[in-house]
Amino acid sequence: MCWSSVPLLRSSVHPPPAEPLDAVIISHNCLTPTEIEVLQKVADKGSVRRAAQALCRSETTLKRELAAIRQKLGARTTLQAVVWAVRQGIVR
Repeated sequence: MCWSSVPLLRSSVHPPPAEPLDAVIISHNCLTPTEIEVLQKVADKGSVRRAAQALCRSETTLKRELAAIRQKLGARTTLQAVVWAVRQGIVR
């Protein structure tokens, strides 16, 4: 089988790049108070591990919460989500 004969398979392996967060208008109202608290702690502590300890949660739980936040915001990384929250004035 030749890869060039299966264009759909090749295109599904590498999804198209997502729009940058700055290009998308997202209301901070889409985040719950708990999600805002998580972003604030990650920004304050500088790492997921330290933020999890400060919030008395496991690192795995916090990573799961951050994945949901990234999905809501369309962010690829936690850093991108935190930077967006800082720029919006949600997090200091």
